Amino acid sequence: MTYSDDETLDSLKYRLLSPHPSLTDWGHEYVRHLASEIGLAYNKRTEAYPPEPTDDLLDLAKQLIPFLLSHNAEPDAVDLLSELNCIDMLPEYVDENTWERVVAYVVACVPLLTQDEDRDFLMCARAIYRKYEKLVEAMTLSIRLDDIEFIEDDFYSTNDP
Repeated sequence: MTYSDDETLDSLKYRLLSPHPSLTDWGHEYVRHLASEIGLAYNKRTEAYPPEPTDDLLDLAKQLIPFLLSHNAEPDAVDLLSELNCIDMLPEYVDENTWERVVAYVVACVPLLTQDEDRDFLMCARAIYRKYEKLVEAMTLSIRLDDIEFIEDDFYSTNDP
């Protein structure tokens, strides 16, 4: 099923119909394929007229993100949240084992994004840096964001005189 060519989104269809709560039992390849189908379904639903609800896709993605992050698939997790226009949710999922790789990928993506998306990614990376008290790195992103309130907040957040 994970190698189907057509865009029938069968994995996602059956996942949404399944009463079984755990979707990670099927392994990493299934989860990655499901994540890609969530992105495709989200785009189809939001481009439809009128736009169709996407709450079920977002709920499913929220279940996948911890699995992806805990299995060294940080780019997949970031890409999934980016597809769903929810990159601002990322800081709540990172932990002390994943935040460095996640923030490195997020910052590396910035030059490839549109002006509005790059700002969202920089703010996400800054939030992660602030969460782990990396104030110098957060300040660097605040300067890139050209936001004086962020800069002052980062500057005055330190206890080091």
